[in-house]
Amino acid sequence: MSFGALSMHGVIQQDYARWRAKVGAARAFALEAYTLLFEATKHGLPVDAAVKADCCLATTHAVDTAAEITPPLEMVGGTA
Repeated sequence: MSFGALSMHGVIQQDYARWRAKVGAARAFALEAYTLLFEATKHGLPVDAAVKADCCLATTHAVDTAAEITPPLEMVGGTA
């Protein structure tokens, strides 16, 4: 199947925008969680369970997001 220029396909553009938004949200969550962890440890403060939980959640969310969007991206990119 030949898609031609992806910019010419509105559905692919729409899907790509959704994928980018999901990756951006996962990245923002991870950066926020790990920045809080880094700042606490840098200043020698105790790390509470909420900070640890946010890091676990952010990591899990990032991995789940990557697993969700990789197969359709491979298909659209022609590498599947």
